[in-house]
Amino acid sequence: MFYRYEELEPGALQADRQERAAAIAAGLPESEIRSIERRAVALFCPNMREVVEGDVSRNGFTVYLGGFDWVTFATPAHVVSKFPEFLPLPQQAPMPDEPL
Repeated sequence: MFYRYEELEPGALQADRQERAAAIAAGLPESEIRSIERRAVALFCPNMREVVEGDVSRNGFTVYLGGFDWVTFATPAHVVSKFPEFLPLPQQAPMPDEPL
């Protein structure tokens, strides 16, 4: 099944997959990009001391955990910056002296 990490309920995954998902989520902000091939990205997570492979899309960074389990995490800023097509579009803001 596909899960969003932010919405993942305790017990939704097998215990080992739940622990791996938590470790990946904790390590993503500090991760280092090892390779990018189209949308497939390999990130080294220092907290786990391993490379995590996943797919980047508008929805986030999706990782296969085994079986039928896929988890989508928020894409770290240093990764999404490599994919300008997934960055939010700039919004026009009114000038401070202009009425709304």
